Amino acid sequence: MRQGGRIQAAIEVLEDVIERHTPAAHALRDWGKAHRFAGSKDRAAIGGIVFDALRRKSSTLWRMGLETEVTKDQAKDQGSARALVLGTMVWGWDESVDSLSAAFKEDDHSPTPISEVEKASLEGLRDLSMAPDWIRADVPEWIWPAFTNNFGENAVAEGQAMLARPHLDLRVNSLKTDRKSALVKLKAFGGEAARLSPMGIRVKAGSKLDRLPNIQSDPVFLMGEVEIQDVGSQVVSMLADAKPGETVLDYCAGGGGKTLALAADMKGE
Repeated sequence: MRQGGRIQAAIEVLEDVIERHTPAAHALRDWGKAHRFAGSKDRAAIGGIVFDALRRKSSTLWRMGLETEVTKDQAKDQGSARALVLGTMVWGWDESVDSLSAAFKEDDHSPTPISEVEKASLEGLRDLSMAPDWIRADVPEWIWPAFTNNFGENAVAEGQAMLARPHLDLRVNSLKTDRKSALVKLKAFGGEAARLSPMGIRVKAGSKLDRLPNIQSDPVFLMGEVEIQDVGSQVVSMLADAKPGETVLDYCAGGGGKTLALAADMKGE
């Protein structure tokens, strides 16, 4: 697929998300099943656009001159999915209106040409610094009072800190290996020692067409030497200070990641 086709696909996926409230991962899966010709790189690019667009939904729609809280019936008429994708390509993927227009002309599967109104919005007529705080933080308006109650004067900065693509955090299984050995095996993926966890390894997220590695198909994961776990959860497990021979009740276990971390701290005893 060319760029224009990928952009049109991202618009279609976001229309499904906005109009039918389909979870983004499910919408991407359904689109992929209906378009078997799309390769893995195409699906990754489309997914990157969709998730980048959703992270900055409020600010992008505001800059595009659209209401951010649209009803199901209004969503398609206001073109919010299209606006989200165009704004993401310009402000998140460093495309210009001219480069997008050229890409659209090269591909029959592209969206319709960019209008003069869209061009004016994309060229920055609305200064984001003038937007309400919840828009600048890209936090839904309904949750903003609770958000500011938690973070006070740092609320905007806290919201903006959540807009980047998430890194891939791994926890080394100390029952099978150590971090030094695991780092050697993960060198090709760009793995680095995590700052807050002595058993943590972080693979930094990229941008645009960059993809995180499919670590679940790699021998280091298949052999149980590393687990996928956010550094925050690793720190929580460490603070429990579980020792070998103790009995520990993980009263709030979900997938069991922290339970496994506790078991490693207890040397399996």
